[in-house]
Amino acid sequence: MHRVAIIDTAIDSRKLHCQRFESYNVCRRGGEALTGTGISHGTMVALVLDHCLENYELVSIQVLPDDSGRKGKTVGDIRDLEAALKLCTQLEVDVVNLSAVSSLLSDSKYLYDTAKRLSQKA
Repeated sequence: MHRVAIIDTAIDSRKLHCQRFESYNVCRRGGEALTGTGISHGTMVALVLDHCLENYELVSIQVLPDDSGRKGKTVGDIRDLEAALKLCTQLEVDVVNLSAVSSLLSDSKYLYDTAKRLSQKA
């Protein structure tokens, strides 16, 4: 059984067929981890994954605050992404799905070592 992590917005797991669902929130701002209601970007990614896989476990790691898209631009903190990648290592996931981008070259200092360690395991 594959253990898959989606690092994105909160996921509404009610329509998924995964064997197990875990939800974490590593946002520096934003409340508790959400199971989500409605169709967020994270939920859309999870639905595509659900269509392609059977017998899998899903780990939702929320790195974007609930209000991040309300002003037209989704913005998060690179340190939250770093925390999410470290969590993937701790949770021993097999596959990580990440929909994120940064235009700041200096952000790589937060991610390089963690992403390298994770790629050796996942």
